Order: sequence, then C-alpha cells, then structure tokens
Amino acid sequence: MIALAKRGKLPNHAPDPRHLFRCDLFGEPLDYSMSCAATGDGGTTTLRFAAAMKLRAPVIFWIIAALTVQPGMWMTDSMIRTYIPSYDIPTWWWYLPLTVLPLPFVWIRMVRKSRLASREHAIELIDRIRAEVDGSIES
Repeated sequence: MIALAKRGKLPNHAPDPRHLFRCDLFGEPLDYSMSCAATGDGGTTTLRFAAAMKLRAPVIFWIIAALTVQPGMWMTDSMIRTYIPSYDIPTWWWYLPLTVLPLPFVWIRMVRKSRLASREHAIELIDRIRAEVDGSIES
C-alpha cells in the first residue's frame, strides 16, 4: 500500500491505529474516507473495506443554507418594496417555501450522486490494491 501511496495511486493514504490504512474517495460533491482492515485466517489474509462520508462539506452546506436564507429574505423584500411601492404581500409567505423546501431534495440528490461517484472510485482503488498484493479480493 505504501508503494501505491508514494506513486500517487492511493489518495491521502494515512496509517490508522484502528485499521490497516485509510485513504480518500472522491465523490462529487461530497467526499468519503475508506478504511481497510485486515484479518488473518490460517495462511490467508482478508481485507475488508468500509467507507464513510467526510463531515466537512455537509457541515459547510447546512451552515451556509442556514445563514443565507434570512438575510436573502430581507434583501429581496427590500428590493421589491423599493421598485414596486404598491407591494403589500409579506415576502416570507412565498420566499421561505421557495428557498427552504428544496433544500432536503437538493441534499438527497447530492448524497446519492456522491455515493455513486465514491463507490466507483472505491472499486478503482480496490482493483489497484488487488494488483499490488497479487491476490484475490472479494468486492
């Protein structure tokens, strides 16, 4: 694995005290981290891979969403009232449903797309590892 990491074939390879190693999986737009654990049975060693989403991008997404809805509502209300003096409708009636309701659907789409992309990347990395260790790895 070290040879793969030195050649740049195992992104962000790092030793992990709980696992054999840990590396990054590139999902789009959310990244994952893949860990590998080794178990020995007699003369064979089995590698088990597990992936988990990194928390940095989701936290940033939800913080930005939470911090931009309210100021955007005030700015939109101010702009509409400046250019249309006869505007009487409370802006939050239509602004909040237009901005908040799509967020869960956007989030679900992001997670699904990232899962697929990181799974494809994991398969590529596992194939590289399989070639490096000259053995059979069950996917």
